[in-house]
Amino acid sequence: MLYYDKIRPILALLTDEERGKLLVAVLDYGESGFEPCLDKRLSAVWPFIREMVDRDMDAYRAKCEKAARAIQTRWAREKGQAQSADGN
Repeated sequence: MLYYDKIRPILALLTDEERGKLLVAVLDYGESGFEPCLDKRLSAVWPFIREMVDRDMDAYRAKCEKAARAIQTRWAREKGQAQSADGN
């Protein structure tokens, strides 16, 4: 989880207990994708937090997919060079 300076003003309005519940909700959502069941105050902030989590998860998936394509390309190229050296 990254640090978001945009949520600091929101967190400042919450109690320590609410911040803890929100943190657990973020972690649970990141692991399972299930929407948390939150009280009214936290439900009001959740869409903003969820949007940031979703955006970061999408960016991370895209980065992983790009890395996977790059390694597949590299392995294919290395395999082709090895076959050329073997004369196959």
